[in-house]
Amino acid sequence: NDDFVVLHLREAGFVDGEHMTFRNSNPLDYLAAIDWLLSLGLKVVRIGHSHMSLLPKRTGLIDLTQIQRPSEVDIFLCAKAQFYYGSSSGPEAFAKHFGTKQLVTNAMAYGYNAPSSLFQMTPFFDTTSNRVLTAHDIENLGLNGHETSKPFLNRGLRPIGLKSNDHLRSVKDMIEFIEGGQICRENREMKFKIGKPEFLSCFTYDSLRLY
Repeated sequence: NDDFVVLHLREAGFVDGEHMTFRNSNPLDYLAAIDWLLSLGLKVVRIGHSHMSLLPKRTGLIDLTQIQRPSEVDIFLCAKAQFYYGSSSGPEAFAKHFGTKQLVTNAMAYGYNAPSSLFQMTPFFDTTSNRVLTAHDIENLGLNGHETSKPFLNRGLRPIGLKSNDHLRSVKDMIEFIEGGQICRENREMKFKIGKPEFLSCFTYDSLRLY
């Protein structure tokens, strides 16, 4: 009956390929975010595979990556969590189908249309124009729905790595999102501003600046 967040941060070792390079995360960059969630009295249950990096032990952090378990455990966790936190990967689909809210980190697909989701977008730097691209720029380049690295690299685009403080801000945004706070209103205003009021996805404050 505990309130918990289910965490899945994609790493190499399960399904790999050059096209997936940008989708992997360093879980150590998320420790400040995890600690803040634990400070709220939430537990954090991490799922994934046995090749994932070990995290320092924390009271309330339950790391299942090194534990053999039936798949039904992960399905249950994605269904019952306060929210899913992590990569745009397999478990995110479980959460989505159960109606569980999601905070998607290091997201690349700017045009991904998903209900009950808060996206922390990966910013991209254009090495030709020496500037960070907006969501409108990404759309004009035809990269709106891409989650693979090659189309970005072929255009001279490089991801700007998100760090610990970025992830800490994003989980604070997620709590505000769940509670229906100001971030929900700002997302609605952004969608009307760009002429897409029907767009279902929402974005962290940092990512809203890209729109």
